[in-house]
Amino acid sequence: MKKKIFIVVALIALSTATFASNKFGAKAHAMGGAFTAIADDASAVYWNPAGLTQTKILGLNANIGVQADLDQISKIADFVDDAQKLVDMSDKYQLAKGLSELDLPENTDVNLNGMVALNFLNFGLAGIVNDNASFKGTTSEVLGKKVPNATAENKIVGQGIFGGGFELIDPPLLGSLSIGGNVKYLYSRIDSVIVDSTKLANGTEGVLEILDAKTDSGIGADLGILATLTDINILNVKAAATIRNLVSTLDVEDSSLKRATTLGIGATFKFPLVAIFSARVAADLEMVEDQDDAIKHFGAEGTLGFISIRGGVYGTDLGDEDERILTGGLGLNLPFIDFNVAVDSDDYMNLSGTFNF
Repeated sequence: MKKKIFIVVALIALSTATFASNKFGAKAHAMGGAFTAIADDASAVYWNPAGLTQTKILGLNANIGVQADLDQISKIADFVDDAQKLVDMSDKYQLAKGLSELDLPENTDVNLNGMVALNFLNFGLAGIVNDNASFKGTTSEVLGKKVPNATAENKIVGQGIFGGGFELIDPPLLGSLSIGGNVKYLYSRIDSVIVDSTKLANGTEGVLEILDAKTDSGIGADLGILATLTDINILNVKAAATIRNLVSTLDVEDSSLKRATTLGIGATFKFPLVAIFSARVAADLEMVEDQDDAIKHFGAEGTLGFISIRGGVYGTDLGDEDERILTGGLGLNLPFIDFNVAVDSDDYMNLSGTFNF
């Protein structure tokens, strides 16, 4: 039963949901995550709730992103299934034989994202799922058999978000200033299967562990501010700041599930070049609590008629190719509906659709 729960959680995630930061929404992802000062659709309830003041009367944003090898997912499921059959084996030599016959998958991480966001006027509601299924394993010789030492693990964080944005000032010609905030219900779950063959020499206890799911829940809150510095069509300049997880009561032992307080600042510049062509550049700086290096995000977008082309980069050290991720994407902008796709150099793909009325 425990094995089935693990596999179901891992495989259902393929249709819903990554712990990869800030990849919610193909438009934002394609621009390297530099979206704090843009935040102009329903996903603003996540990115910067102050941006809800610039959404349409009714908006819907649906997004799915994946970085996965489906063949590896199947092999991980088979490994968990076969390992489950050995749990109650009491003879260590028979257990060693059974372990040596296990098909060891490649070390892999499967990252997935899912988000559905809705806005009505300047209020927003969103559901978000992050999923990470991983397998790490090596082999060693114990009792004359080549046996695995491996961990198969699935981690999920879900968020239910409600937020609103409010315009403080909107003087003529001088731009505007808006603030926003949200509250979040947070949920986390970890399922694990651990094979520790180094314990075989002393017996079978603790060699195979199918761990009970660890679940936690809590609440969180974010704040945001958005300033439109110019109201003229020749040049549109915006600046923004957010504090994510200003409040977070999700208390988990696994560091990858923690919701650290994060300060983000961003700016965007949009200007028309000709009647049907406009361009936009954006930059964000993301500073995470207890993390020495800030994450830098840069993005650009060119729109010609119904088509948008986007590119970006993000990372802690953009001069080091091992520390940066390159992004790119396309958008189809139809009346009331947008379709967007994004990819990056970490083999991640993102698809989203946005409806605005």
